[in-house]
Order: sequence, then structure tokens, then C-alpha cells
Amino acid sequence: MHVAAVLCASVAVMIVTAVAVFELFAEGSATAVTAGTAVSPLAALLFSALLLPAGAPTAEIVAAAIVASAVLFALTDSFAELTRGRAASLLGISAAGNGLLTVLGKELVDAGAGVVEIYLVRTSIAAIVLTAVFPPRDLPLRELPRMAARASAITVSFLLILVGLQHGSATSVQTTVATAPLMLVAAELVFRRRRPSGRVVLASVCALAGVAVVLGWGGG
Repeated sequence: MHVAAVLCASVAVMIVTAVAVFELFAEGSATAVTAGTAVSPLAALLFSALLLPAGAPTAEIVAAAIVASAVLFALTDSFAELTRGRAASLLGISAAGNGLLTVLGKELVDAGAGVVEIYLVRTSIAAIVLTAVFPPRDLPLRELPRMAARASAITVSFLLILVGLQHGSATSVQTTVATAPLMLVAAELVFRRRRPSGRVVLASVCALAGVAVVLGWGGG
């Protein structure tokens, strides 16, 4: 019963997080979206303290909340079509959802669920729900190869996260995922020949610095 309940919670979190991320992608750049989700290790730290047997020091939780708030504030102007409050809300949902999804994944792994089992069940159900709520419209066939490539990359990333959770904590695994913002900053600079905004770069660096502080405390 516990595994089934956590799987259902994972599906719900995945659906809400996906909607928030797609909304952000529709309004901002990939760098801004990923920099926002870079605070997810701090969310993972908080949810680990609440849901997993091994708690976290109060100082780490307070630091996580402060750094996450600062990063969300720094990023809100990256979305011209969104109000400041809506951008901050969507970024917060995205970050919290990614962190919570990893913590729930850790619960499932610790309960004995397999990597493929976790991925197939929760992703398939989430896909069915999202397709029913947001049915594809006017999808050009020429886009299918690129969509397949993106889907493959997402699949690999989710599977690697679950494999990582078999060997490490939710916070440490999500910390590795948080290196993505700096990679996207470099990718935008090289492939699109477009320099990301100073706020986005600053937010990426702040998020990773916050993660380093959390890991430093955790290691002590």
C-alpha cells in the first residue's frame, strides 16, 4: 500500500510540475527555466527533512529557503509576458515539484521498487492524463523526430536520477541535476550566439553556490 500511495503522489507531482515547466518554456528561454529549477536541490533538502527518516539540520533548511527565494526573485524579469507574481509562482512550483519528485523517488527506491517499474508506471499514467487534458493539435509530422530526440533525452535523465537514488541521497542526486543551468548558459552562447541575461547568469551561479553551501554543511 505504501508503494502504491507514493507512486500516486509521484504521478500527481509529475503532472503539476510538467504543466508549470511547459508554461514557463512558452514564455521564457530554456536557460531561465532551468536556472529556476536549479533551486530544486534546496526543495529536495526540505522535503527530505519532512518525508524521509534521515532529517536535515534546521540551518540547512533555513539557508535553502533564503537562497531559493533570492533566485526566484532574480529570475522573474526573464519572462516578459508573465506578471512578477505569476512567474515567481510557476518557478516555485517547478522547483518544488522537481525536488519533491526526487524525494518520492528515493522513498520508492528504499521501499524496493525497481528503476524501470517506477519510471514506466508513473510516467505512463502522467502521459495519459496530460494527453487527455491537453490533446495535441496541429502537430506537424516534421516535428516528430525532434520530439522523439527530446523524449529520449528526458527518459535517460529520469532513469539516471532513479539509478543515482539507489546509491545516494535525494539532495546529492538533485544537486547533480542542478549543474544544468551553467551548461545551458554555455549552450545558448555557443549555439544561438545569444548571451543570456545577467539576471539569468547570476541566478544560475547563486543557485549552485547555495547548493555548495548546503553540501558543505551536510558534509560537516
